[in-house]
Amino acid sequence: MTLLVVLPDEQTMYKEFFTETAEKFLSRYGITLTISPPQEALAQARAIKPQVCMVVADVSTNTALRKLGVTGDYPIIALGDKGFQIPCLENGANFFQITPHWCNVEVLLASYCAAASLNMNRAIILPSPAVVVSSLFGVTVHDKERIVMFENKKVLLPSYEFSMFKYLLRSANQRVSMELLLEKVWPGYIPCTRRKSMLTCAYRLRKHIQPLSKSLTLTSGKGWYMLAINK
Repeated sequence: MTLLVVLPDEQTMYKEFFTETAEKFLSRYGITLTISPPQEALAQARAIKPQVCMVVADVSTNTALRKLGVTGDYPIIALGDKGFQIPCLENGANFFQITPHWCNVEVLLASYCAAASLNMNRAIILPSPAVVVSSLFGVTVHDKERIVMFENKKVLLPSYEFSMFKYLLRSANQRVSMELLLEKVWPGYIPCTRRKSMLTCAYRLRKHIQPLSKSLTLTSGKGWYMLAINK
């Protein structure tokens, strides 16, 4: 299964989201992601024959969107600010998702499956991703189930809390800057929303790990977080 993503050349923030985060995540489900600049989009689509095409809305992608829409060979999902919604749908997009809701790998996967199912007239059955279990500083994490185990207790974490916990665990007992966390756990989110999301996530993470042990705590200071493990 293939996904073609058309990105404006200057959109480095979104390029990092797709190349560093989305590509790895989607590959676990057997989906190959190909990124193309607007001027090469039609040629790329003809070459790889994607099940779905996603276009990040921008003035520079309008022409590419119109050309892709004419073929009708694959559903097109346009991604961008609300102001681009009507122009994108008029230019050939079948669906539109507003920033920043699509800047989440699970939302991206759901969107791909919904569009591909319509295109192929059948449900998309995804392979289960490989189970990844790792242990560090006495803490065991199960990637697939998002389970954290410590001192014979375990807790199930929501998606972003789990991602934040895993990243902090790599540098346990060391301060991790909030800017680095935003870059690694919330790539692609626009600044005004991702910081609020991080603060909310940290608050919830503290609540979730509290029952595990008094030896495992999430602490913070001006501009940093730290996962403290006292054993």
